[in-house]
Amino acid sequence: MNPLDKAMEIIAKSGHDLNFKVKDFLQSKGWEIEMSPHYVDVVTGKTREFDIIAKKEFKVYAFSHNPVGSILIKLFIECKYIKDTTVAWFTPKDFGKVKKIAMDNHLLRHKEDILLGTPNQSTDKLHHYLASNEAVTLVDKAGQYDPIGEAKYGTLHALIYFSENFNNGSHVINFPLIVIDSYRNLFRREGDDDPNPTPITDSFQLEVDYSYPQQNNQTTRKDFLVDVTSYGDLGKYVDYLEANDVKIFTGQLHWDLIQQNKRDRSDYRNSSR
Repeated sequence: MNPLDKAMEIIAKSGHDLNFKVKDFLQSKGWEIEMSPHYVDVVTGKTREFDIIAKKEFKVYAFSHNPVGSILIKLFIECKYIKDTTVAWFTPKDFGKVKKIAMDNHLLRHKEDILLGTPNQSTDKLHHYLASNEAVTLVDKAGQYDPIGEAKYGTLHALIYFSENFNNGSHVINFPLIVIDSYRNLFRREGDDDPNPTPITDSFQLEVDYSYPQQNNQTTRKDFLVDVTSYGDLGKYVDYLEANDVKIFTGQLHWDLIQQNKRDRSDYRNSSR
């Protein structure tokens, strides 16, 4: 085999082209990209490489054209080619659990879950975790390699590491995301009485009940939803996120800043008496 053929074989097996396609697309949509960052695996303690961290700042304006605050959305992305036939088992979501996952951040924690929007009703915004009724709880594949399972834990390990070891600030929202090349080898099944699997044609979420060690040697158990979308649907995914989730977060921050301003003015008046 000549060097060019060897180079082409390496490219075909590596999957890195998908990483660069995702990077280029998100950059064209205004996202800042960090390629191949390293993190310390929370389970093994080993240093590992991760595909992409994408981040985008959204400013909040009050009564002027000057921003008074901002939120930062971070996507922890693993990119995978799905080469073997894969079946995903879908089950109905527990929306009580889903709402807790969606509100597990500094902006929404301890707030009313009505802020997330109401499924199946006309609303100007709906958190994307509430936009579908089902999530995937089990995945099996024809081949030995499990790209979805590897990506699921990779994106969660990276998210946990960066969340716990860096000062992200109170207005950072993190989402784990797997971007696959296409849905062509993916099939869905609903329970054990579903007669035939059917092709998956749209984005979905993996439901993960995950336990991991913390730096204090205590074990934390936490629920996650990991988004899975194809490269072809990536634009639809980020557009929905910006039109719905971001509006929820910036709206809440705007309200919090107004209330804080009122409290500061009241404190000032009281101290001046």
